[in-house]
Amino acid sequence: MPTSPDPPAGILALDPSDPRHLGPFRRAGRALWLSAAASTLVVALVGGLVYSDQIPWGNGAADGEEEAVAEEDPGPVVRADPEDGPAVAAEAIGLLREAPDLLYRHDTVGHPEQAHSAARVLEYTETPVPVYRLRTYDPAGVAIRLRHGDDMEESTVGLIGMGQDVPDVVYYEQTGTDVIQWEPTEDLDWGLELILEPGAEIEYQGRSRVPYQQEFTDGGVSVGVSFEETEGYHYSGAVRDPSRSEGEEGDPMTFDLWIDNEGRPLRFHGSAVLDYDVPGFKDAVITITRDYDYREQDIHAPDESEILPDRPERGA
Repeated sequence: MPTSPDPPAGILALDPSDPRHLGPFRRAGRALWLSAAASTLVVALVGGLVYSDQIPWGNGAADGEEEAVAEEDPGPVVRADPEDGPAVAAEAIGLLREAPDLLYRHDTVGHPEQAHSAARVLEYTETPVPVYRLRTYDPAGVAIRLRHGDDMEESTVGLIGMGQDVPDVVYYEQTGTDVIQWEPTEDLDWGLELILEPGAEIEYQGRSRVPYQQEFTDGGVSVGVSFEETEGYHYSGAVRDPSRSEGEEGDPMTFDLWIDNEGRPLRFHGSAVLDYDVPGFKDAVITITRDYDYREQDIHAPDESEILPDRPERGA
């Protein structure tokens, strides 16, 4: 039987068990495998660096910087630290002025023989257009003043006849003494600002029911006004008598204040002996009450077709 000739010099027999027989094919495959493994390792390392914020283009802070930790909003001061009365009052002033809707009733009551009573109701809404409506007493009924428009540039006056309701308001052109410029928020936070003065005292009394008045005797100024029964954070203290200048000696005005859960004022009630050097007003005992409501207000701003050229006659 003939035998196979020996392979040419330099060529080995193809023995599958000898890795040398695979020559460049196996070595190439091994190189490719090592290259892929190395690539995977590099990707993993870079990914780890990105994840661990160790390179500038990562999602976190660069070296030497601490990543900011989001802090939970503690809410209004009245809930976070109700004992800090001045801080509660300061925040209440800001929240009051930022309210998108507001009803505010201010009533001043004195001794019948020494001072007269006066009530005002201020309403505000920012939709559909910003508008303030002020109601005050008028011998013919209730006087109405409006400031409205995006820049509050428009001013309108009106009258609610004696015994009539708010929807019955009649608007008319301002002439003569009716031309009065007024700033709606001029004394909106009166009383609250006194708490921030040096020497003022305020102490937290816990939560209690707000003693809103629900029936008013003020010539119809508060017709249709009501306040919902609620509880609030109760404070009491003493502030400067408003009839005296800041720093002037004299007895203070004592007060009670209620704040709602959002940090807004609900009621301010103060009492003082006013030191007015005016006959009939000397040492007049006076109480000042300010009630606030933040429910949505519906205030109509009239167009030109609804405004009469003259003030309506009394009883008309």
